[in-house]
Amino acid sequence: MWIVVKIKNNHEILFLSEIKKKVDPNTIIYSPKIQIENSIQKNILGNYIFCKSEIFKNSKIFNNIKFLKGLKYFIPCFNKKDSEEIERFIENCKKNENESGLIYNSYFFESIKKQSRLVSGPFKNFLLNILSIKDKTLIASVGKFRFVIKKKCNNYCYPH
Repeated sequence: MWIVVKIKNNHEILFLSEIKKKVDPNTIIYSPKIQIENSIQKNILGNYIFCKSEIFKNSKIFNNIKFLKGLKYFIPCFNKKDSEEIERFIENCKKNENESGLIYNSYFFESIKKQSRLVSGPFKNFLLNILSIKDKTLIASVGKFRFVIKKKCNNYCYPH
C-alpha cells in the first residue's frame, strides 16, 4: 500500500533513514526528480514523496509513523482507486526517466498548452509564450526572443 508523505525542508535523507530503520527496511520510496542545473536535482512534487510497504495496510502502524524525524505529515491511501492512480502516475514518470532516474523534459510537454516557465538555464523563471509544440521540440518566445527546446534537453519547463 502506498502513502504520500510530506517531509520537512532538507530532511529527505533523515526521513528515508528513519522509515527504513523504524518501520520497514523494504519500504519502496519514489520521488520523481529533474536536474535543473549541473548537479542540482529537484523533486517535481516539492517535499512530497511516495512510500510503499505491506506494513501500511495495518492502520495501527500510522501511530508510529507520525513521529518519524523529518516528517511533516502523511496521507494514507486506503482505497484501491487512490493506490491505482499513484501506481499509474509512478509508471508514467518512470517511462519518462533517463538512465540516472531523472525525468526527461518530454514528460511536461503534454501538459503545456499556452504558457510555460523555465526552471533552468540562462532564462530561468522567465514565462514563455508557446508558439508551437512538435514531436520533439517546443518553440516559444519571451519578448522578441525565440527559443527551441528539445524534449530531451536539460532546460526544463513547467506548464504555467
